[in-house]
Amino acid sequence: MSGRAPITDFAVTLRVGFEFSDDHLDEKERFVDTDTLDQLLADYAARLSGSPWTELFDHRPTFKYVSRWLHQQLTQHIPQLIYASLENDTIGVVTVNPPVEHRQLTFHGPRSRSA
Repeated sequence: MSGRAPITDFAVTLRVGFEFSDDHLDEKERFVDTDTLDQLLADYAARLSGSPWTELFDHRPTFKYVSRWLHQQLTQHIPQLIYASLENDTIGVVTVNPPVEHRQLTFHGPRSRSA
């Protein structure tokens, strides 16, 4: 057994990707209101970083579980959502849901901290 203390706090980056075509643009040629999207992602980042995940979910969740949950939640607000990812910057692991190739169009969301 190592003498090192376990990591109890991780630096996590939340990312989402979406896809659209010209017929999805509004009269201002915007697909999405980025201020609204920023706030939505900030709200989810705050929720995920506000408490240990074991307090937010009924069981000890994995990054895969939380990524899937996040994708399901965000799809209700962003119909053309392709993926939601959680990147554990502390240990260098990326979990993408659903598992897809990263596309060029990626929105970089706010950072959160979670346990």
